Amino acid sequence: KEWVSSIELGVNTDRVDIDNVYEGEFWFTVFAAEDSRWTLTVISGGEWLFPDMSEAYGRQHVRFSYTANMDDNARVARFVLKADSGKEITVSAVQSGLEQSASDIDYIE
Repeated sequence: KEWVSSIELGVNTDRVDIDNVYEGEFWFTVFAAEDSRWTLTVISGGEWLFPDMSEAYGRQHVRFSYTANMDDNARVARFVLKADSGKEITVSAVQSGLEQSASDIDYIE
């Protein structure tokens, strides 16, 4: 069977918790119809969170790499996915610090 979607833009979650304080990577899936173009822009935290693509069509798996967080506090990055249709989704990535875990951050502005 072939996976076919009419979703203009979708994600499984609007928050990714990174429990690791060391550098690493994670995968994030973006859902969209095959002919739906979308862009990805890191709007905060771009000094430590790096996606492997900034635009694509259809469903894609984006690989994010991140640097080590040797601060005591957790840190937050945000990225925006935007479809050509205008639909936008903002996603937060929260990385644990040496003292504060990612799950300790309840509210993100």
